[in-house]
Amino acid sequence: MFEVIIETIIVLIFRYPGALIRWVFIRKKRTFKSILEDDPYVNAIVSLLLIAAIIIIIRYLINN
Repeated sequence: MFEVIIETIIVLIFRYPGALIRWVFIRKKRTFKSILEDDPYVNAIVSLLLIAAIIIIIRYLINN
């Protein structure tokens, strides 16, 4: 039960940034609202992947 609550909270938090990132790249084809109404997991995964990439890049730059 606790996992379901945490998963729902994570998806809700990362849904909007993920939709914004997707909207920036496909802005001419679809509206932000239509992208936000897509599968929320897709938007959350996009957001989490971008955050992970930023962290990896920062760690790489700090270590060199």
